[in-house]
Amino acid sequence: MTNSTTTLGRHDIFLSYPSADRAQALALKAALEALQLSVWLDTERIDDAASIQRSIEHGLARSRLLVAWYSEAYAHSRPCQWELTAALIVQQSEKSAAKRVLVVNPITSVGHIAQTAVRDIELISAAGGQTMTVLAQQLKDAGAYALKQGLLGDVRQLARPLWHGSKKGLGSSRFVGRLSELWQVQNALTRGRYAIVTGQPSPGAATALASVRGGGGMGKSLLAEEYASRFGCFWSGGVFWIDAMGVSDRPEDTPATLAPKRQSYYLEQLGLFVTALDKDINIQGLDLRQLRAHLKRHLHQRGQPYLWLVDDLPACSHQELQDWLAPCDLGATLLTSRTRQHEAAGTLVELGILLPDDAYALLCRERQPHNDAEKAAARSIVQRLGGHAMAVDQARAACARQGFGGFLARLDQHDQNALALSATLAGELPSGHERDIAKTFLGSINGLRPDALALLTLSSQLSNAPISRNLITACKQAYDQAAQQGAAMADDPNAALFAAQDWADLGMTELSACSLADPADAARHARCPH
Repeated sequence: MTNSTTTLGRHDIFLSYPSADRAQALALKAALEALQLSVWLDTERIDDAASIQRSIEHGLARSRLLVAWYSEAYAHSRPCQWELTAALIVQQSEKSAAKRVLVVNPITSVGHIAQTAVRDIELISAAGGQTMTVLAQQLKDAGAYALKQGLLGDVRQLARPLWHGSKKGLGSSRFVGRLSELWQVQNALTRGRYAIVTGQPSPGAATALASVRGGGGMGKSLLAEEYASRFGCFWSGGVFWIDAMGVSDRPEDTPATLAPKRQSYYLEQLGLFVTALDKDINIQGLDLRQLRAHLKRHLHQRGQPYLWLVDDLPACSHQELQDWLAPCDLGATLLTSRTRQHEAAGTLVELGILLPDDAYALLCRERQPHNDAEKAAARSIVQRLGGHAMAVDQARAACARQGFGGFLARLDQHDQNALALSATLAGELPSGHERDIAKTFLGSINGLRPDALALLTLSSQLSNAPISRNLITACKQAYDQAAQQGAAMADDPNAALFAAQDWADLGMTELSACSLADPADAARHARCPH
């Protein structure tokens, strides 16, 4: 058998490993190749969604078996967990008795392995000091049957499902932890309902429903997006993302004024889904029932399981809830909400604070502590922010500039504005941590220069979806023209355009460095953070 790590050929083994264990992975790869096994190994462990998906489609789908080097670092590696999830879904779909996933555990305990689905697999220990040659032979013996079978991609489609809606389905490269919650969602949406081999709902099954609930800033929307990305190969019929506009930070958006906006926007989103499935249809004048009926018919005809994701759903009656659920029984509905009202209608997944180690990993993503004092400061920051996901992520950006000690010193400073803000956020934030979280939020805003602050204000008014550079430029031009009415036009007609583009670029650069921005496109300045 020939080895290839760059071509799109066939491979015996896909070796999944974290960057921290590259030396062990390369040694194991060499030992497996010595046994005439071809091994696919990604030499660049990049954790953006597009790179991970390419690795799965070019490597995992063209391999017969996944071998996971499941160290403590593996548990915190986004690419590794995404690869492992895809392989586990394939293994659950496998008609034969082939073991499609083999897990090597280099640690004597199994506490770092969060997924029950992994613990149920026979683990191959690498903690006894055996050589890589011995380990490679164990893996070859354990996977002997699978190595005679077809490719993983032949068992189940591993390509990214089609996404519909405002979200791009890329998640965030800063997503950490939450393995237990991700698998809770998967189990809630699929347990006892889908025939694993066919992917079809069981006869008479009710519409699967799970609800991710948590306070503001806990990461509900991001968890839902990350789930849909990692488990996307299960939902071959596509992912439909609906923004339910549950909560608004604008004082003028009362429940009474927000309700008609929500209904209008929901109809607009359903209309886009319908036209995406049937470009010949005229949706002009169609109401909610008619749009859902069109979707139901088309989704039934496609005959594939799909994920219906409703983000930020407010409290509503049981009857109103029915209008937000998946239009037909091939779909499963995942809600995110701040209210507990919907938990009786499905499985509730409670999203709390980040575990200390996960929060620490997020805080130190861009800047690692250099000594014991910085490590102690980083741990103190995590503790004082109470593991609140958004606050820790905001602190990450600040610590990258100020250092851990500098940021911690700022938390110790008295801030009357932070006291006032923390009072308004009471009940939404971890008890006892409101003041430090409020200081973190205010500090990120107060540190912006005027142009960046103006751009942040503009983006908050425009939309909660990604905003293009061209739109920002046009808004800046329109504002400048309105402010300078009556003034003589510049000699160069392009001067105003270039000035507005420079303003947009500078503002986006600063916001990207100082905020939670996670640009969605490969071209970093194609989108505005918000």
